Amino acid sequence: QRIYGWRGARDSFEAAPAQSVFTLTKTFRFGWRIAQLATLIMHHAATGLVLKGMADCPGDIRPGADFRRGTVITRSNKGMVDALFSIFDVEAADVQDDRTWGFATKGAKKYTDFEKLRPYAVFVADPRSGFTLEGQRFESVAELREYARDNGITAVIVMLDIVCHYFGLSGRCLRTMEARFKRLTQSQINDPKLADIVVGTAYTFKGSEFDDVYVAADFKFRELIADLDEAEAGGGSGARLIEAINLAYVAVTRARKQLFLSDGALAYYQRLRDRAGLPPHTPRTHGATEADSESDEEEEAPTLENVRGLHTEHSKDGCHQVRDADEARWEAFVKAYGGKRVSVGDYSAVPWPTGPRNNVFAMHPTLSQDDAEAVLRHMIRRYHPDRFFARFVVDEAILEAVNEKLGELFRLAQRLLATVKRERLHANE
Repeated sequence: QRIYGWRGARDSFEAAPAQSVFTLTKTFRFGWRIAQLATLIMHHAATGLVLKGMADCPGDIRPGADFRRGTVITRSNKGMVDALFSIFDVEAADVQDDRTWGFATKGAKKYTDFEKLRPYAVFVADPRSGFTLEGQRFESVAELREYARDNGITAVIVMLDIVCHYFGLSGRCLRTMEARFKRLTQSQINDPKLADIVVGTAYTFKGSEFDDVYVAADFKFRELIADLDEAEAGGGSGARLIEAINLAYVAVTRARKQLFLSDGALAYYQRLRDRAGLPPHTPRTHGATEADSESDEEEEAPTLENVRGLHTEHSKDGCHQVRDADEARWEAFVKAYGGKRVSVGDYSAVPWPTGPRNNVFAMHPTLSQDDAEAVLRHMIRRYHPDRFFARFVVDEAILEAVNEKLGELFRLAQRLLATVKRERLHANE
C-alpha cells in the first residue's frame, strides 16, 4: 500500500534490515470475494500473500453502472470530475436525479467551479488572449503546462487538463461547457457527510473504509492489462507498474459490502481471473437480492472439501476403482463409436460418470490440488458438448437429452475446477 512518493525520493522499504517479518493476511473489513480480488492484485505485484476475508460475509462485486450511492475513488483529481460526469447524466434534461454529491476535501471544489475554470477556458479557447502565472505571461497552452510541470504547480496542470478535455467535448463552445458544469454542480453540497455520493482520490481515502465503493476508470487499468499480457509472453513483471498496482489495491480494499467496478476496472479484474485460471466473473444482475447470489452454486465460499465431497460413498480405493471403471467404459465407447463410424442410438450407451450423486466424478477428499485439477480438466475435455459432437454421431431421438447431460457435466466440472483454484488463493502456507 505504499502509494506516496515525490521527485528524488528513494523507496528503501524492501532493503531495510529486519530480524522478523510478519504478514497480515486476515481482514475483518470485507468478505472473501473482495479479498480474492485483492489477492489477485497482490499476485500481479509478485507477492506470495493470500488475503483471507470473512467467510460469513462474502461481499459483492458489481459493474459500475449499478452504482447509486456511496464513495467514489479515483486515481487523480481530473478523474474525480470524469467520474462525476459519468455518474450524473447532465445531457438528459428530462431525467430527474435527486442524488447529492460532495468532494471529500475542500480543495477539490475548484475543479468543478466554472468561475475558477473560466480563465483557463478563455485561454484554451484563444491562447493569444494570454495567461499570467507568477508574473509571467504565456500565449501557448503547451508552454504554460510545461512551466507548471517544471515548477510543481499541480493545480494548474489539473485545471488545464479538465478544461482542454471538456472544452473539446463541448464542441469548443464556452457556453456549452459552462452549462454542463453548472448542471453538474446543482446537486453539489459542501458537507460530504450529508452527500449521497462522496468523491475523492485513493490518496485521500487510504486508511478509510466504506460500505459501498465505486472504483473509477482513471486508474491505469489498460497498462496493467497490457503488463499481464506481456508477462504471459515472457515480458512484463508488474515491477514497473508497482505504484499503479498499489493504488488499485488501495481502492478496491476500501469497500466493506459492495464494490462497484468501472468498465476498465472490471476488465482488469476479468484479466486477473483469467490469468489465475478462474472462470469469468458474472456480476449479480441489478435488482437481484443477496439471497439470490448466495443460492448460486458457483458463488459459494470455496473449500477443497466442497469440491471433492466429504460425503462420498466410496473409500479412497473405491473412488479410484470407480474412475478406472469409467475410463475403461469410455475407451470401449470410443472404439465402438469414435470417428463417427456408427451413430449412438441409446442414451445409456454413453459412458456417463458413475460416482455418487454428491461426488459424481468420484474424487476422494485426500486428492491433492494438482490431482483434483487434473481430474477436472480431463472431465471438461471429455464432456465438452462441441468436442463430443465433433467425435460422435448421436441419433436425433436422444440428441437433446445427451446435449443437456453433457452441458450439465461440463458446467459442473468447470465450477469445481474454479473452486479448486480459488482454494489455492485462500489456503495458508
